[in-house]
This record gives sequence, structure tokens and C-alpha cells, in this order.
Amino acid sequence: MARGELSKEEIRELKKNPNVISAEENRIVYSDAFKKHFMEEYKKGKRPRDIFQEAGFDPAVLGSKRIERASARWREADASGSLGKYSDGSVRHAEKKKNDSRQMRLMENKIRSLEDAVERLTLENQRLRKQLEEKGD
Repeated sequence: MARGELSKEEIRELKKNPNVISAEENRIVYSDAFKKHFMEEYKKGKRPRDIFQEAGFDPAVLGSKRIERASARWREADASGSLGKYSDGSVRHAEKKKNDSRQMRLMENKIRSLEDAVERLTLENQRLRKQLEEKGD
């Protein structure tokens, strides 16, 4: 099956997969942990397509050529002892960006929680103020 660029929806879904560091229209950066897992399973005799599928990837989205190329790269890196030692700055940047994104979501959740607490306390203050006013009358 021929695959070209990934759609925005496919990229969004890929980014949800913990085995993906980053995804763009023409590039997917997989985690080192997944690459190592892939090689372990491959050496046990599993087919690349099956390994990707069991890791939560839709082979129809990735396409057979993308799976085949990733498999070949990782087998070559494994044979040379360099699998998982990729130090491309774009990977570090992608990891940082993913961590920043996680941190941003955590902060947004914290802000929502604090806003809810302020709202609850404001209502409580209004209720108490009203009770004091009623007592004073």
C-alpha cells in the first residue's frame, strides 16, 4: 500500500502513542525504547508489521514501506551497536517539545483546579456574608 504524507488527524493519533517522540507529515521519530522492543521481538521471529500493530500502530496509516524502512534502519543500527544511541538534535528537541507539552497540560489542569477553588471560595464568602447581614438585621 502506497503512503504519502500523513494527515493532521493521523499525526494527532500518532502523537498519542507513547512509542512516538514526534510526528510530522513526512517523518515519525520513534522512542528508543520502542526501537529496542522492536528488535527484541524481531529476533524472536515476529514480523515487523505485527510488532508495530501490537505497539498500537495502525499499519494502514504507516504503510508497509514506512514499516519496512524503519525495520531496515533499526536492524542495521542494532548490528552496528548504535541502536538507541541516536543523538540528532531534532530528536532531543522533539523530546523536549513533548515534555514541554506535557508540562503545559499539567499547568493548564492546575490553573483550572485553582480557578474552580477560587469560584467555590467566592461563593462560600458570599453565602457567609449574606448570613452575617441577616444576623445583623
